[in-house]
Amino acid sequence: MEGYLDPATYTDVIARVKLPSSSWMWQEDKVNKTLVCFSHSFSPDRKIVIKTISVVSMNKVELFLNGKQIFPRNVKTNFNVIEDLSNIIGAVEVSNVCDGIVELSLANVCVTSRCSAVKDGKIIRSNRCTGLTENNVCLNCKFLKKYLMTRKKQLGCKAERTGIQKKNQQQKRNLAMRRILQQGKLVSGIVSNLEKEKQTLTITNQKLIKEQKKNNFDEKLKCLSPTEQLIVKTMMDKAKAKPGKDNCKKGMRYDPLFLMHCLQIRLKSSKTYRHLKANGILPLPSLESIRKLFQTRGQLISCQECKETVVCEEADLPDDFTAKQYTAFRNRGGLIFVTIPVFQSIREVEKIISSQFEDDGHYLVRDSYEICMSKIKVLNLCPFFCDTHRADSYPYLIMEFVQVRYHFESKRFQERNLAEVDSNVRQNFKMAKLA
Repeated sequence: MEGYLDPATYTDVIARVKLPSSSWMWQEDKVNKTLVCFSHSFSPDRKIVIKTISVVSMNKVELFLNGKQIFPRNVKTNFNVIEDLSNIIGAVEVSNVCDGIVELSLANVCVTSRCSAVKDGKIIRSNRCTGLTENNVCLNCKFLKKYLMTRKKQLGCKAERTGIQKKNQQQKRNLAMRRILQQGKLVSGIVSNLEKEKQTLTITNQKLIKEQKKNNFDEKLKCLSPTEQLIVKTMMDKAKAKPGKDNCKKGMRYDPLFLMHCLQIRLKSSKTYRHLKANGILPLPSLESIRKLFQTRGQLISCQECKETVVCEEADLPDDFTAKQYTAFRNRGGLIFVTIPVFQSIREVEKIISSQFEDDGHYLVRDSYEICMSKIKVLNLCPFFCDTHRADSYPYLIMEFVQVRYHFESKRFQERNLAEVDSNVRQNFKMAKLA
């Protein structure tokens, strides 16, 4: 009887299988191609109970209760001959529907996923409920009820213990409050005496603080790094200086090392320098002071070790060194021979500057100097100067070279592009005098 049942087999099964009562009826399920035997009745709570037996093969059936497939322990689902099917239908007929758990006191008890349950109105059933059973309640629902009763007792004991603990804690708080109130009376007298002593100590401390401020400031200043100490001292000097025109400090004298750091900031980014100066983040000198510092040409190298890495004699350079021959050819007694690392570094810097001046419209580029310095900053130049002064002297020397190149470039631009304009102006000026 595999698959769809033909009319001959359908009639044979109906004739050979004896039904237990008249409530059972046969029907062909054309959708699933099986033969179905079902009955309906009313439960004590006036609900319709539909029991269904679906014959899926010659030796197997499937059981359904109200449309849900069930697997009861007391009913077999396999048979050998068609006559055994009558015994299966009879067993389903006499089996009772599982009543579940109807105790309302267990409805609010939480259950774990290991033993979960579902609610059917006011009735609680196990997810593994077999549906049909010989007794009123199946084994899985009995196990669930036992578990819920145990869980309820555990929660009740826990709530009782929690209540006792809260009561004990409240008693301890009350006792502690009594002790605090008793001690408060004693403390109030002590506090009044302490306030009087505090007033006397405040007067004496103010005098001592004024005397120790100077010493404490110097001690705290020693905890800072040398650069931080330099910045703090510069701030203090600026605070002592008298305000002049445009809120500028009159007579302010900056430390040479601090000016060197200011030059490095200006060299790296002029916008950053303006921001730090405008917002008062650092006590930086004005841009005019920096420009004056640019124009100074004092002795750059005072360290003998630094001087040996930069300046050399003509004999120290190799004969095939082109820069040596060019310097010697142009020298009239004032030029200085430099070491090979200095020449190589200046040559790389000169490439950047020359590329900046290749375009005739370079004078129209905004912040041309800052753009050029930003390109030079990423170069991997040969190191010279000693380790102590390299961080300060190296960028200053490069900056000086770039300043000189920009100065001569501006002169060359004026001679080339403005010579004709100047001549026309002079000619017109003469003609205006003659007129």
